[in-house]
Amino acid sequence: MNHKEEKDKIEKQNRVFWIFSMVLCLSLSLLPVLKVKAAEGAVTFGSEGYEWNVGNVCPIGVYVNGNAQISSYVVCLEYDPEVLAYLNGADTVEGNLLYLEGNGTEVSYKRMLHFKPLKVGETALKVVSASGLSVSSNFRKGEQAEGEQAEPTTEELVFTQLLQAPIVITNAGSSYLKQLEIPDATGIEAFQSEKLEYHMKVENRVEELEIKYETEDENASVEISDKQLTEGENIIFITVQGDGLEAVTYTMYVEREESLPEASEEIKEPEQKEGQTDRMQETLTDADEESLTTLIDSQAQKYPLKIEEHEADLEPALIMGLAAVWSMIVLGTVMLIHERIRKQKIQEDTDWKDEKLSMINLEQTVIDVQHVTMRFRLAQEEADSLKEYVIRMVKGQNHYRMFTALKDISFEIKQGDIIGIVGTNGSGKSTLLKIIAGALNPSEGKVVTDRRKIQMLTLGTGFDMELTARENVYLNGAIIGYTREYIDEKYQDIVKFAELEGFMDERMKNFSSGMVSRLGFAIATMRDAPDILILDEVLSVGDMFFRRKSEKRIKEMIHSGATVLIVSHSADVICKNCDKVIWIEKGELQMIGNPKNVCEAYEGLGKI
Repeated sequence: MNHKEEKDKIEKQNRVFWIFSMVLCLSLSLLPVLKVKAAEGAVTFGSEGYEWNVGNVCPIGVYVNGNAQISSYVVCLEYDPEVLAYLNGADTVEGNLLYLEGNGTEVSYKRMLHFKPLKVGETALKVVSASGLSVSSNFRKGEQAEGEQAEPTTEELVFTQLLQAPIVITNAGSSYLKQLEIPDATGIEAFQSEKLEYHMKVENRVEELEIKYETEDENASVEISDKQLTEGENIIFITVQGDGLEAVTYTMYVEREESLPEASEEIKEPEQKEGQTDRMQETLTDADEESLTTLIDSQAQKYPLKIEEHEADLEPALIMGLAAVWSMIVLGTVMLIHERIRKQKIQEDTDWKDEKLSMINLEQTVIDVQHVTMRFRLAQEEADSLKEYVIRMVKGQNHYRMFTALKDISFEIKQGDIIGIVGTNGSGKSTLLKIIAGALNPSEGKVVTDRRKIQMLTLGTGFDMELTARENVYLNGAIIGYTREYIDEKYQDIVKFAELEGFMDERMKNFSSGMVSRLGFAIATMRDAPDILILDEVLSVGDMFFRRKSEKRIKEMIHSGATVLIVSHSADVICKNCDKVIWIEKGELQMIGNPKNVCEAYEGLGKI
């Protein structure tokens, strides 16, 4: 090998060495990147499919899993409310969407949801979306400078598996009626097994309601309350109890027509049905019977019958005629006394109603708001601690701005009025209610009212989330003004109305927002309606079934004769319940008047 060939060989070896070195360095630099795998997560269910029965309370487990520690997650689930009734388990409910939220340091989280199937069919619980954060891989590997304290960092959690749980619903048992027929009723709505309230009318001749029904479950038992009807409004309950299921109660509101007074015709009627005298005498009091005896004795002295003395001389026909005349005299006397007593009772009822109405003076002003203005002093920069606040004050660095929440508001409310207050968020509605209730003092103007007669219902205030639901009942009740003895007496009624049996020893922080609202509503509305009732956004609480029950209780309080102020964003609620509406916008009084006109003007604001 000559010198030139040896030189070319050495240069070739050098080139191979440098190429190999560059490839090795590049591989080593990419190695950390290749080793770090993106955090992945999955949302799964406890089973691939479920078979449920109509009417049963059915649980379903939802699992949030990851290949790393999950610091936070948000999962959105979708269900069909026409097939399933959601009961509890979610953190937030928006229509037919359920949101599960949580945080911690676990790699897997289990959540339990509860539903009640409403009808036979097939449906599914679907995972619509999922997102979250996990502890970063660098932190998990402990890569920090020597002597430097490790602080956790997070990275996005990518969910690669979004499933759905198919659900098959069968009718193994049911507490619902399949058919319901009331032949004598008119105006009754079309029967639906899930609809639990019906309104109807019957003629005055119907004294007992005839009810025909058929249950979905042949083994279900049915109990019907007293079907006897009185004139006016009657309420009849039909309770269906399926085998091992919760009972379902149908409520029938039956209005029986009132009879027309025909007293004068009854007096003139000479012929009476057998037993009529006995029925009339049963309605007389002891005093009336004594008066009747005295009158009959006087009539007997005036028209003496001595049948025994002349019985041998009188013909049988004459004896029977005299007996008939005597019977007619007695019967006529009884009818006259009965009619006099009936008219007296009618007059007493009329006098009592007039006296009752006179107690409510519809012209009396119970709330007089006179030129009320409310200003708040707001700090431009909030101090994070007392020390910082004192330092800013010494240096003269505390600067404030004035915010006017209400501007020269004036109106009057008469006794018995039902007033609605509408306006966009931040318009000062709740501030005005607090001034009327005495919780705030206005900057200018005044409110003339008897605050001892006012009860203000607002939900979500006075709860400590670290305490149990049982402890919060007593805490919140004490804030409202209930005594411990009163809460002890009403405790079971509160739990039953809030539908929280079995959850009262759990901490409130584990409750969903709907469960918290139901408990707050049950506590706030347990007391009888006061003279002046203020309702601040309490007419939309819980799910569809609880909202129907809560609206019924609020309507009972509204229509008890109290003066009521309602704040609500629902124009439909305002128009249905209020006599007059006040519109406040950005702290200024815009309009007072008829609910329909004011609500139309208020809704028109959003179309501009």
